Amino acid sequence: MLQIIFLSSFILLSQLYSVSAQPSLVAASKSEYWFSEAIQIDYDVTSLSEDFNKTFLWVGLYDEDPVDGAYYHYDALWSGICGSQDSWYEGCDGVMPTTGSITFSAKDPSHDSYTEFPIPDGNWYACLWTADYIAVGDCAEFKVKSLPSKVLNDATIGPIKPNVKTMTLTVSWETPIPIVKQWIGIFPVGDIIDGELPTNSTNPWLYTGCNNQSGNQEENNDCSLRKTNGRVTFNTQTIDRYTGTIWPPEQGTYKVCLVTHYEPPYTKGTYKCMRKNLKIPDLSKYLD
Repeated sequence: MLQIIFLSSFILLSQLYSVSAQPSLVAASKSEYWFSEAIQIDYDVTSLSEDFNKTFLWVGLYDEDPVDGAYYHYDALWSGICGSQDSWYEGCDGVMPTTGSITFSAKDPSHDSYTEFPIPDGNWYACLWTADYIAVGDCAEFKVKSLPSKVLNDATIGPIKPNVKTMTLTVSWETPIPIVKQWIGIFPVGDIIDGELPTNSTNPWLYTGCNNQSGNQEENNDCSLRKTNGRVTFNTQTIDRYTGTIWPPEQGTYKVCLVTHYEPPYTKGTYKCMRKNLKIPDLSKYLD
């Protein structure tokens, strides 16, 4: 009996090793990407045996390399091998994949997981997995480059044009390069602690590319439009995503800031605020 158990365990371990101990079957199309640039991961699974079910393979992106094929890191983004999360649940509609590519970007299909696109700058790993969380080959490494300091240094925000009667606030902005899912937020001065912007959803904000919060995609709320200048107008129509957002803001002193990163933390180097504070008076008499 012990021999049978040992033999069965040996066969199982051999099968797992034969899957994970292979060269990488995935590769980034580039070794480095600019921040917010679409990331293309190529794959070639033709070397896997014919009886291997490839339809439920999937690719995850990680900020650390999962060691020895152990699945214990949170995938920032993920996709079925056929290009979407829906296709993974549907087994690629029964079509056995061989070679192809997956593009992670702000456009549909959604690849959101524990974070959203764009992923932060730093070293990243694209890893191929089975449905049972077994690594298939080595992970492929790539890098997301930091935004040059010149981007925020040369960016401009303002002037602003408030209209008390219509309860709108229009803000002009310009950046030297387009940044996907860039946004403008209005923050109480007292909530900015040690140079870090607050993350609560009661503060009004708008995508610079779409002039709204709901974006331009169907599967998620991403804004894929790439612009280098424009205007956003805060009002009850454009603030269309979070029911808890307060508009118009309560009486007080605020900072109007251009934020290049969608995911927190919003520390120095990820935003630029207008030098002049925005002072909002008591607007109750206009709301009657």
